[in-house]
Amino acid sequence: MTFPPTDKSEKLPDVTSTHSPSSIESTTPKDNTTQRGLSSRHAQFIALGGAIGTGLFVSTGATLAKGGPAFLVGVTEISAYLPLPGATMNYYSSRYVSPSLGFMMGWLYFYSYAIFVPFELTASAMVINYWHPDVNNAVWITIMLLLVVSLNLLPVKFYGESEFWFALLKVLLIVGLIGLSFVLFWGGGPNHQRLGFHYWMEPGAVKPMTVDGNSGRFVAALATLISCVLPFTFSPEMIVVTGGEIQSPRRNLPKIARNFFWRLIVFYIGGTIAISVICPSDDPSLTRGGSGAASSPWVVGIRNAGIAGLPSVINAVIITAAWSSGNSFLYLASRSLYSMAVEGSAPRIFRKCSKNGVPVYAVVASSLFSLLAYMNVNTGGFISWVCCSITYIRFRKACDIQKIPTDSLIARSPLQPIGSYITMFMFGLLCLLNGFTVFFPSQWSVVDFLSAYIGLPLFVIFYFVHRFWRRQDPWTIPSHLVDLHNGLAELEAEEDLDVSKETAPLLAIDRGCNSHTVTCGAAIYVNLGAASYQPTTHHHRQFSFRKLRLPRFSNSNLKLLIMPIDKIQVSGDSRIDYKTAVLNGRKYSYILSQPKSGQYKATVFLIHGFPDISMGWRYQIPMLVNMGLRVVAPDCLGYGRTDAPADPTPYGHKSCAADIKALATHLAYRIALWHPELISHLFTVCVPYARPMETEVHLEDLVRTAAPHFAYQIQFASGELEKIVQSDDEILQFLLALYGGRNERGEVGFDAHHGVLVDRLGGLKRSRLLEEDEIAFYVKEFGRNGVRGPLNWYRTRQVNYQDELAILGRKIEVPTLFIQALKDQALPAHLGKSMAKHIPSLTVKQVNTSHWALWEKPQEVNDIIEGWLKEKAFTEARAEKL
Repeated sequence: MTFPPTDKSEKLPDVTSTHSPSSIESTTPKDNTTQRGLSSRHAQFIALGGAIGTGLFVSTGATLAKGGPAFLVGVTEISAYLPLPGATMNYYSSRYVSPSLGFMMGWLYFYSYAIFVPFELTASAMVINYWHPDVNNAVWITIMLLLVVSLNLLPVKFYGESEFWFALLKVLLIVGLIGLSFVLFWGGGPNHQRLGFHYWMEPGAVKPMTVDGNSGRFVAALATLISCVLPFTFSPEMIVVTGGEIQSPRRNLPKIARNFFWRLIVFYIGGTIAISVICPSDDPSLTRGGSGAASSPWVVGIRNAGIAGLPSVINAVIITAAWSSGNSFLYLASRSLYSMAVEGSAPRIFRKCSKNGVPVYAVVASSLFSLLAYMNVNTGGFISWVCCSITYIRFRKACDIQKIPTDSLIARSPLQPIGSYITMFMFGLLCLLNGFTVFFPSQWSVVDFLSAYIGLPLFVIFYFVHRFWRRQDPWTIPSHLVDLHNGLAELEAEEDLDVSKETAPLLAIDRGCNSHTVTCGAAIYVNLGAASYQPTTHHHRQFSFRKLRLPRFSNSNLKLLIMPIDKIQVSGDSRIDYKTAVLNGRKYSYILSQPKSGQYKATVFLIHGFPDISMGWRYQIPMLVNMGLRVVAPDCLGYGRTDAPADPTPYGHKSCAADIKALATHLAYRIALWHPELISHLFTVCVPYARPMETEVHLEDLVRTAAPHFAYQIQFASGELEKIVQSDDEILQFLLALYGGRNERGEVGFDAHHGVLVDRLGGLKRSRLLEEDEIAFYVKEFGRNGVRGPLNWYRTRQVNYQDELAILGRKIEVPTLFIQALKDQALPAHLGKSMAKHIPSLTVKQVNTSHWALWEKPQEVNDIIEGWLKEKAFTEARAEKL
């Protein structure tokens, strides 16, 4: 259908909180995003291999590297909680602290990673000169650069596999060298000289620097501590970055972090001690600036021990180490640029990916930095750790305020948040002390001063420029508004899928089910719209319950659905996402579907009456989106990935309406029913239409019509069903009873007067409403919180009754469409006759179906809704929008 031309179209707002960037979550694998092609072993060795570079094999400044790994687990805790594709620490800073801090960190990371690439390539060329000093370094740099760029343009699994083997080679070498040092320690070398800790005594464990005496020793210790940060400063960040492309990140990241921590301790601390055992600190070879292995403390010590032949072997591994590190830094630089582009802090062109999930433009742009000369990046590393500490502190503060228990975090770090405050202080101090030696009278150098401190003012300028640009935002995101949920549902679903691959399928339904398949294209959200009645009183009927022995269904090759949107096919001009928001202290998951153009005529909220997940609107959502509408469909409270209410909770009509309003506010949409809102129950559809800015409609009036009083609800409110419906099989039978399941004799499992017929549970096998994958998905979603949360709605009768008395007689003064199922067991046709008293502008349409009209005859229901909305769009002359 088409709409009449309008003077103004509603511009697509930021569909998440204005304080929280969520564009990373909203991208899909088909729409410019990276892919999870790295395994756990890949990620472990990428991080470890990136740390074991030329510094450990050549630079003696790396021998005291023992500050960074202690603070690793903090950033891993953040990443493991929400390891989104494309997410880096700058993304988490934007999400948990402020967009300005994330913007500054993003460019800091990109600059630091990109500038490391030419450093490592230059080191590789210098090492090769050990064999071919007559060849210009530019030749080797060009060859190395082409190899690094080519590998980064391949799918990430090839990069991960190559890094695994290169890092394994480096690990084997460092283990072998540490073992050799142990042998030399006891005099096992060719000269049989027992080294022990001889070189700690002569020339001494500590040497003065710049000045004499103890002051010189302190200066030397401080200078060494500063320089030792460089080799591993960004290694922990490699774990965070790979979290967006690793398989099963929430399971693997904590294990990777723990293993990385201990391995780095062994290799760096063990390597440092080994070097101090075999190599004297006053050996002139260390400071001659020779190529490659010539200045390596390992080679110096081995040569002094009289062992021949090893320098060339070590030189070859050093080449591999330098090239591998450069490869990793190009990967990190490209992913940082991609992350900023997705977040909106860099040009959008850098978010474009190949069909294999490689951000090609980001890789090419990052590789251009390889044409630059090496610049000092120590300050950038120090700043990054200060910002990481701030991000972690804000993350934990938000968890506390939003009542997320520490035990629920996938990775938990010790000594927190005190450890982050210590880290922030230490690296803040190192920022100021970096290059402090230039302030000694005999050491002043303008070049060294600028190299050491230019990063500080540069990135402060980045921060305040962005802060001025986003001056309408608060300096920091309030803790209660920090987005800790968007994207979490998708990750949990991925984890569920990975687990399901390792175990048998959830269940299998009898192949004899008489289900239907309807090809529709869109998604919609609902809240009821049945009838309005005077509350009635029912006599409490005693039910007899017993523990059921339900037969276990045999497993099959059933393909499980992962997300509610998996069965909803929207057109190519539309998009559909599954999101999460915290509303009034409760986490809601919801479907959001809209045209890709960002232009839509109105927003439609779909809210169920009986507790349901958003997939219940799978036939209506495509139709509404194709009409140019934006559709919002939440999972009901207590169902699926939405929080279960506390027990007991008087969650009635007012609370439901308040949450819907909160969701509208979250979506930057002012709700006053100025646009059409679809308020529906699965068995009826009530569509109120209001002209823009004209008529105020109380949302509570619409919500309260969603839960009429029927006899079967006494059973639902009694609390007894929860006692016998607990396992997957029991939930399956419960849902089959509700959704038209029958036993072998053709008997149903539900009666409008008595509710669920428990004596027939265990034998229900056929459902004419749901396909096998759909009922399996419903069982899994219902099983997340059990049935008590959804059934809580029926335990709020007294609360709702009092609320209804207060608004009794108030009418809904907007045009409304009422679609009634003529064969509805729960709502007989005669009960709908009173609706006209409460809704004067009522249009009634009837369909010849039972309770579940939206599923039984979706096309007929869709045609009625579409025709009615089309009629209103053309006949309401004063309406600017549909």
